[in-house]
Amino acid sequence: MKTRTFMEFMNDPDAEVLLCTHSTLRFAYDKIGNEKFNDCLLAIDEFHHVSAEADSKLGELIRAIMSETNAQILAMTGSYFRGDCAAVLSPSDERRFEKVTYNYYEQLNGYEYLKSLGIGFHFYNGVYLNALQDPQVLDLNKKTIIYIPNVNSSESTKEKLMEVDQILECIGTYLFADDNGVYHIKSNDGRELKVADLVNDTDYEQREKIMSYLRKVKTPDDIDIIIALGMAKEGFDWPFCEATLTIGYRGSLTEIVQIIGRCTRDSYNKTHAQFTNLVAEPNANREEIVESVNNILKAISASLLMEEVIAPNIISSPKSLHPVIPLKLEQQMMMEVAIQYLSMDFMA
Repeated sequence: MKTRTFMEFMNDPDAEVLLCTHSTLRFAYDKIGNEKFNDCLLAIDEFHHVSAEADSKLGELIRAIMSETNAQILAMTGSYFRGDCAAVLSPSDERRFEKVTYNYYEQLNGYEYLKSLGIGFHFYNGVYLNALQDPQVLDLNKKTIIYIPNVNSSESTKEKLMEVDQILECIGTYLFADDNGVYHIKSNDGRELKVADLVNDTDYEQREKIMSYLRKVKTPDDIDIIIALGMAKEGFDWPFCEATLTIGYRGSLTEIVQIIGRCTRDSYNKTHAQFTNLVAEPNANREEIVESVNNILKAISASLLMEEVIAPNIISSPKSLHPVIPLKLEQQMMMEVAIQYLSMDFMA
């Protein structure tokens, strides 16, 4: 149906604008070929999904249109690099573009309300769920997206639905689920919080209800917390989001930059945005941990400046599992970036 609509659009001389996904573009291209793209403006968002590798279908499509038609291509992305370190475009193809770089720091400098971005690491021992009781890790007063670990990671319990239930218990007491699929949770301070679950992919009807509700969010009071796994990263727009809590180490800088982007929309309800990565405490001395975290913070900051860097590895061997120890101030590796001055003071 979508492919047919695309083809009808390309055959209609009076049609002007069509919005579609990358996959619809690829499927339609396979049917109509290059010629129909002559005299077109083709704008590709999330352009980092293109790859110069020969097996990239989207990359092959872009290369063919560039070489065989007069189409103008507008490439847009918040991170012009890929997590697999493959080039997005070949150097010869890159030279055909006029580059305009508008990085995160320039973006935030132009905002009316949001003025600073914090990037921090917190460490836990044992099970990460215990660390969520620390308000410096999960501040229930802030509009937050919680990204639980990939089920194949060491931080995961391998039971993603159970993890959501346990996170809800950390937030407070379950009251009810409304007609939109939103969970109402009573926090320990007596407030009623609205929580959206985007992890449960077994109930299609429930997923569609909650996604439909989130698309219609108009005020900060409409939702308080979103729990996600693979969703709510690229292209997800919740302007009121103040914090993103990512559980488990992420080796892809592209993914980290996309997650940071979820909380850096300008909105009247915030002056500060916070990205926090909660990871298992490494089995290393403090000096090694500080150096490792500093390298990651530098890489993230360079990535926000649209520089292509390779993600460094954090010391990955965790301490043996044992009951969680409350996080102490000296254990918290934090770095605040003062956006308005572009000053980045890393730990000595």
